[in-house]
Amino acid sequence: MWRIKDLTVKVMVMEMKLDKLQKKEMVGKLQTYFLAERSEELGELAASLLVDFIVSDLSAPIYNRAVADAYALMSERLEELFELEKY
Repeated sequence: MWRIKDLTVKVMVMEMKLDKLQKKEMVGKLQTYFLAERSEELGELAASLLVDFIVSDLSAPIYNRAVADAYALMSERLEELFELEKY
């Protein structure tokens, strides 16, 4: 937790976990991508480590963007709801 001029900001650390089937599918997709786009065979261990890196180091900004998009959409819908008010 950080304190900035009497403003308390809680920092949540999110750890994303994939189940075995999800990880296996992502490994396969990376292997297919590397073969099709780069003409390189990516071994299962290398692809698995790359999935781990993507999930641990790159997923937070993607997740945060999705949350922001969902918030914007829900805000729009709430405004539409308030337009239905009768006086």
